[in-house]
Amino acid sequence: MDGREGTFTCDARGYFEMECASGDRCADGACRPPACTPSLFYCDHEVARVCDATGTLEQVTDCGTMHARCVVGPASATCVPSECAPLTTFCAPDGSTLEKCAPDGLSSSTVQACDDPMQRGNTCVGNGCHDRCALLEANDRSTLGCRFVAAALAAGSPTVVIANPQTDLPARVTLTPPTGAARTVTVSPSGSAILAIDAAPAPAAGASIAARGSSIVSTVPVYAWIYESGADGLALHPEHALSTSYLVGALPAGPQQVVALATAANTQVTLTTAAGTPYSGTLARGQALTVSASDLIAARVAASAPIAVEVYASGGEASMPGAETLGQDFVVLRSCTAVARDAATVTSSLNGTSTIAAGATLDLSGPERVQSTAPLLIVDASGGLEVVAPVEQWRSAGFAPPPGPSTLLAAATQPGLVDVGAGTLAVVAGPTTGWASGSTTLAAAAPLSAATPFFVLVTDGTTTTVPAAYGLASIHP
Repeated sequence: MDGREGTFTCDARGYFEMECASGDRCADGACRPPACTPSLFYCDHEVARVCDATGTLEQVTDCGTMHARCVVGPASATCVPSECAPLTTFCAPDGSTLEKCAPDGLSSSTVQACDDPMQRGNTCVGNGCHDRCALLEANDRSTLGCRFVAAALAAGSPTVVIANPQTDLPARVTLTPPTGAARTVTVSPSGSAILAIDAAPAPAAGASIAARGSSIVSTVPVYAWIYESGADGLALHPEHALSTSYLVGALPAGPQQVVALATAANTQVTLTTAAGTPYSGTLARGQALTVSASDLIAARVAASAPIAVEVYASGGEASMPGAETLGQDFVVLRSCTAVARDAATVTSSLNGTSTIAAGATLDLSGPERVQSTAPLLIVDASGGLEVVAPVEQWRSAGFAPPPGPSTLLAAATQPGLVDVGAGTLAVVAGPTTGWASGSTTLAAAAPLSAATPFFVLVTDGTTTTVPAAYGLASIHP
């Protein structure tokens, strides 16, 4: 060789054959114009550019299309897979920490550890550490919650039953009465416990305002019920799921009391009977407007801030869902009363079609599927006064907390099995298409689950009727 490589072509024997034009380079047996600076490599933003030794071939790779970063090494520029988006924050896959991505996107560092010394289920979600109560209250409205307000009117040593559906964490639950010392109980995972709650007498007639509300606070999401000795069980709705507008359901016969319980100071509350009689007051947190009369069915309750509404009647007690959570599609398992918010046409799989005026009631015998052209509130009338959840609000998991041997009545939109803890309940096809039902005996509290949404009632055969968990989605504003 005479030092003329790069300016001459070479024949098959390796001899120089001709001189390349000025500026061209000899590469792969041919004269080629220069494409880049020989052996130069660099990153053009996220594009890797690498020039060969002859300067006639440049390899260009867009790292961005490969979800990678361009990195200059000692011998070349290459695409290195990114770990994260530069300078963003994100949760570790196991939810234990909040991470921040480095400027080059190739590494990250921990900016917050989701420590959980109080066993609240702290985990990283979104851009920070949150406990299970905060996550629930930000995303869900159901009978599952961490903060409740409740008032017990009847005598008979009322108690609050707490069911903890968490399988890995205990629940520390504190009940603070209107007066006196707070009481705390620890509920084991998947377990239940009982707390005494103070009862106050209802006014003989008319309305009164008094501090009746007990506050119930848990470290993790739980279900809560009030039980009266020899009376109905009342399912509590958590504070984050409460409303400002309610429709009252009760049985037509006998005395009735409606308790509107405030969760915030200076809450304006008005109860208006179906006949148009108003009762109103301004409440502090924990105070209740209690109205006693015989015509409270289909009454409307409106408030300036979220309130809990409880109904006490000769047939039992119930927590009323907000008027915006009523339904148009129900499975009625036994005798019930439907209360109409607006005029509606009601179609029953058992009794055909009928019309119902706003504020009127309709007796249902069950089992039957009931569908309406306008929102209804349906309450169980067979030894209880619990709300029957519409199909739109059914869930695929819940908890049944009977204090003793009870019967579980289940409804589902299709046949299947409901896991009741110690066994399974077969839900079989009913007399019409589109729903199914079944029953079994429960000896104690039990978690419930199924492959598809369902709804259950729990009864001791005489008076206690308690629904398992159901949603409170705003479906009919």
